[in-house]
Amino acid sequence: FMDIDHQPINACVKPRIFVCVFTDGSGATKYAQRRANLRATWFPNTTHALQRIECMHGITTRFVVGSGTLTNDSEAVEAWHNELRMHDDFLKLDMLDTYLAMTGKTAKMFRHVMSLPQNYEYVVKVDDDMFLSLSHLAKAVEQWTEMKADYVGCMTNPGTIFRTKGEDGNRAFKRCN
Repeated sequence: FMDIDHQPINACVKPRIFVCVFTDGSGATKYAQRRANLRATWFPNTTHALQRIECMHGITTRFVVGSGTLTNDSEAVEAWHNELRMHDDFLKLDMLDTYLAMTGKTAKMFRHVMSLPQNYEYVVKVDDDMFLSLSHLAKAVEQWTEMKADYVGCMTNPGTIFRTKGEDGNRAFKRCN
């Protein structure tokens, strides 16, 4: 790896955080524009930038998409394939990418990340209409580590979730309505 001045980076930190940006892989133009906006702001916009963030900060970032397109618009499909060729920042899951398949997409994404040899400590899931500060993410992870947080986020079901000790002594979650 090389740093920003194209000097060799001698040692990489241990991969720690996998940031999954959920976006639509259907070939729709509005989602391509969202990805372009993210690459112009906080998301690493080149393969070199991706590698630098991974090596120096232990943060892997990928756009998460399904592998199939659902449009008959040949120009949109061609633009989608060009984007895939141009950018090395996608995690493609073997599934159709539809809104109704979002729960399955999330489960597949977690299974995929957990199967990687890097043993990431944290998986961060955001949508393509969100801004994430990668520089602040490492600080947040330190807080999560101190808190021994197993989950940080928003649950859409009503009720509060509390961490408790399970009967087997392991941490468990309890939903309180």
